[in-house]
Amino acid sequence: MVTSTPIPPLPQAPSRSDGPAAFNLYADPFIAAMPPMVVQINIRLEWIATQVNAAEGYKNAAALSAQTATEQA
Repeated sequence: MVTSTPIPPLPQAPSRSDGPAAFNLYADPFIAAMPPMVVQINIRLEWIATQVNAAEGYKNAAALSAQTATEQA
């Protein structure tokens, strides 16, 4: 189940202009944060797909109900 908490932003990305020491300081946490972020995004995408499918089901049920009502009128 998706929580109401947003996906946390990635840490500061490394930049070549930071110099070698600072680059490594930023690169390690940045790269380490990516796999958990991918998992969080995939969980949310699954939830979105479920909601879209449910909405489509509601739309189809409403259309069928309207068609039945029209035919019976």
